[in-house]
Amino acid sequence: MKIIVVMNHKPTDEQVVQLLSMGYTDIEFRQHPQIPPEWDMENVRSLFLETLGASKGVLPLEDLPDALWVQGDYRFFMSAVEFAVSFEIPLYVATTKREVKEEKMPDGSIRKISTFKHVKFIRVA
Repeated sequence: MKIIVVMNHKPTDEQVVQLLSMGYTDIEFRQHPQIPPEWDMENVRSLFLETLGASKGVLPLEDLPDALWVQGDYRFFMSAVEFAVSFEIPLYVATTKREVKEEKMPDGSIRKISTFKHVKFIRVA
């Protein structure tokens, strides 16, 4: 089964292992595109389809993935939700545990370091 992953960074090894355990043996990574802040939803929807490989707003049925994992811009994610619901394709998000360390610096400022650890995937659509 094929899952298309769209986000700003490649999945971690742990995430890939979990996707494989879920039956997704064809994992296609797509870089999350830059989205101009002034764009409306129509433009973002078109860009979402382009990111999936659509030509002129049309993605051939044979190119539909079995699932999606999309993170990033809220407008882009809403386009993914609409797409997943309309084609009855599972849409996942990754959940993480965040650990924060704060360190007081010699000048009195605080350095904050956040570490994110993958927990699991949750189906949202």
